[in-house]
Amino acid sequence: MKDRCASLLLAVGLVSSSKAVDSAPFRIGNPEGTHLTLSGYVDAYFGFDSTGNDKRSGFLYNHVVQRRPATNLLLLKADFQSERVRAVVGVMHGDYRRFNLAAEPASAKPWNEAYAGFKPLADHDFWIDAGIYASHIGIESSISADCPTLTRSIVAENSPYYSSGVRATYVSPDKKNEVAFHVLNGWQRIDFVEGINRPAFGMQLKHRFSDAVSANYSNFYGTIYPTAQDIYRHYHHFNVAIAQGDWNYFGTFDIGFESGKRWYSPMLMAQRKLTETLSATARAEYYHDPDRANIRWGTGSGFSVTGFSVNLDYQLTKQMLLRVEPKVYRSADPDFAGHRTNTMLTGGVSIRF
Repeated sequence: MKDRCASLLLAVGLVSSSKAVDSAPFRIGNPEGTHLTLSGYVDAYFGFDSTGNDKRSGFLYNHVVQRRPATNLLLLKADFQSERVRAVVGVMHGDYRRFNLAAEPASAKPWNEAYAGFKPLADHDFWIDAGIYASHIGIESSISADCPTLTRSIVAENSPYYSSGVRATYVSPDKKNEVAFHVLNGWQRIDFVEGINRPAFGMQLKHRFSDAVSANYSNFYGTIYPTAQDIYRHYHHFNVAIAQGDWNYFGTFDIGFESGKRWYSPMLMAQRKLTETLSATARAEYYHDPDRANIRWGTGSGFSVTGFSVNLDYQLTKQMLLRVEPKVYRSADPDFAGHRTNTMLTGGVSIRF
């Protein structure tokens, strides 16, 4: 998949030793020309929280299982690249597939990515791709090792991780600007839904101000309801990344509108490289959906949750990353097994091959 976290980190030169990992995948052909790369990824974890339940809250779709070892993602990927043609196929198993793709038919659930593209103009970095690919919204992906924290933010869990459709992407010669347009099957949807007979649309704009600062804007316009209901969703995502010595800073803001309802979520992360193999990240987030337009979980009058977490990474080898993340949620309503506060601890190991 397009690793959104890794793409953002690389765009501003923020990759610490725990993120920039050469996993030595199997490659056939010339790395500078036509080649086929075969790779794999495993994200295993163990977690528990204060609710005492076997699964975490219903608005989370990664690292969900509690009190026993589990696999969040097992990914096998083939990536073909040539000068003007490319194709990617990734098949997967694990909690991410089980929970995040629960609404998809069985035939769609194995596919993490499955797209092909071509470059119509030889002298310009302009590509047209079609198929299943990573969403253009947000800075977090299902590949935990490419993200600053082990677990995902609330806003990442409740916006698209993947899309299906057609995209056109252009990158300027100086690599400072990127623009993409998407014609989509829907809001994180592979299967065609009966009654929805109009496509959705998306756009993405990226700008790299310097090696230390970048900004991004992404949007979505479409519906998750039958076309006859005439209910459309407008969604906007903004992010900024800044590097300053051993510190990396990330800020995001998302806001959505649908049928007179509004929800929004700010998030901040600060990451520090402590040693060549050790780094720490702190995250603060807030998600406010008073009408439950996007998050329908809970029993109160609306969804309003604040979250804080601290993540510690240790790069054991080039291929293996050890992670631990304590996290706490505070809700406006007693939705966490009758309590307003939910504390969690997750430990994980990710392996690339």
